[in-house]
Amino acid sequence: LAKDQSYAASATGTIQSFSFSRSAAIQILAETGIVGLFAFLIIFFRGMYEAQALPRDVKIAAFSLFFYLLAAFIAFPPSIVLLFLLAITLGLLHHDIIAHSYRHAEKPFVKTIKIPVILSSMAAVVIFCALSAGMYQMVMYYRADLAYRHSAQAIGNRSLSETYSDQYNAITLNPYQEKYHISFSQTNLYIANQIAINTKKSGSKLSSRDQATVTNAIKTAIEESRAATVLNPQKASNWENRGRIYKSLLTVAEKSDIFAIGAYERAGLLDPFNPVYKNDLGEVYYLTGQYKQAATRFIEALHIKPDYSNASYNLAWSYYQLGDKQKAIAQMETLSQSLRTERDSDAYKKAISDLERLKK
Repeated sequence: LAKDQSYAASATGTIQSFSFSRSAAIQILAETGIVGLFAFLIIFFRGMYEAQALPRDVKIAAFSLFFYLLAAFIAFPPSIVLLFLLAITLGLLHHDIIAHSYRHAEKPFVKTIKIPVILSSMAAVVIFCALSAGMYQMVMYYRADLAYRHSAQAIGNRSLSETYSDQYNAITLNPYQEKYHISFSQTNLYIANQIAINTKKSGSKLSSRDQATVTNAIKTAIEESRAATVLNPQKASNWENRGRIYKSLLTVAEKSDIFAIGAYERAGLLDPFNPVYKNDLGEVYYLTGQYKQAATRFIEALHIKPDYSNASYNLAWSYYQLGDKQKAIAQMETLSQSLRTERDSDAYKKAISDLERLKK
């Protein structure tokens, strides 16, 4: 979901983890508008209206289910479980209404039609195959979700091999879930970075095996980040992840700066009031020596969120690289003043230290 300017300027404006609303009803409102929410509510109230014709015990059960589901859609995030329960409830209600109407009708309202045995058999086979395929797919998706959840536990247990294996299995079982591809791209990038860091610490060169592992990990990270944007090209965070992958490979992969800039620009178009995307795009320009463009993006981020310390810090050094030392000092002083309430923080100490360096 895109953020508006007032939210982007708030204290939580730079948090990137809000992919879904806390409430399924609010999620529906945000994605489909008032008309969509109204249409969704009609399903509930129409079902409750139809349930009034049922026997008292069945009616009580139906009303209880509908009230529970309505409360669940308001109180809980959107999930396949809620939608499944709603579909089952509506299906059972429809069955009870038809059965009740048939029992109380003076004449059968459905005429008996003789259907050839071969046609009814074919229809039964088709329905069975469709249901079997649907159930099989649901089982696969459920297994994929279990594997993905297990990978999150493996991260907590610092088991990289289990994390990799579980995420790979999740994608194999359900290749249509964006978050699986995003997580797998980040895991592969982490593997490549860790091998490079460990090699640098040891002072040795990459072995042929490690080099092959790094190359494969980088390739997979790029492919998985692309897969997420292909699955949902209208989601800004998918493009942000793609830009982040390429930004991490600026010194490794050819033309990664062009791809990173393109990805962050696409994310910015989809979520124009997100200061993080402006700042990250500015960092790509800065790292590639395009300091004027970098300063422009950092200024845009600060227009959206004036107290965004990362953008303010980056802007100060952009001014310095452009040869405007006075502006750099002024910007770093502004940052130091904004962080004065956090004197024990690393950010404040860093700002003060860099301000002293700029003044020399």
